[in-house]
Parts: sequence; C-alpha cells; structure tokens
Amino acid sequence: MVIPDTAVTLSDSRLLLRCPTVDLVPEIAAACQDRELHRWLEALPDPYSEADAASFVQRCAATWAENTENVFAITSRSDGHLLGMIGLHDISNLTAPGGGMAEVGFWVVT
Repeated sequence: MVIPDTAVTLSDSRLLLRCPTVDLVPEIAAACQDRELHRWLEALPDPYSEADAASFVQRCAATWAENTENVFAITSRSDGHLLGMIGLHDISNLTAPGGGMAEVGFWVVT
C-alpha cells in the first residue's frame, strides 16, 4: 500500500495522526472487538477480522487519494501504539468560497 501524496500527518509531543497503514492492522482488528464500537458504527463488520482491518487500511489510502474522506490513525508518538481513529467523511465543496462540509467521526481504544 502506498500512502497518497495528499495524506497529511499531524503531530505534537505526545500524538501522531497519520493515514492508517498495514502495520496497524492487528491493533485495528483488536480494537474493533469492542462491543461499544459496534453499537455506534453500524457499518462495522461483525465479527471484525484482520482481513476487515486490512481492507479498511486500503480504503483509507484510496479515499485520501480521492479526497472524499481523510481518516487518521491516532497513535502514540513514543511507541506508535494505536489510540484510536478520527476522520472527515463525506467531504464536499472544499473549494467553494463559503467553505466545504464534512462529517467528523472518531473512536478511541478503551
């Protein structure tokens, strides 16, 4: 998987927000076993497998390239451990004079 040039990385002294990559697949799959995520994310496959996580990571790269969704993995800057996900979904009208629109979604590892 190639991270698109359009993908943005954000960081501070504690956190690194980046396009999800294959190295996070096991942690994404483990986090998505949380029943609370399934309560709030209707489209989340159940059961959720590593294959589902790998597909999600590939889709994230594709939507960054298309500029239709920008999903960030929230990771620890010190060790790269997955802390959650945050994204802008259904992005539209970014070049409009009045500004664009998007839906914000997030989840965190408990």
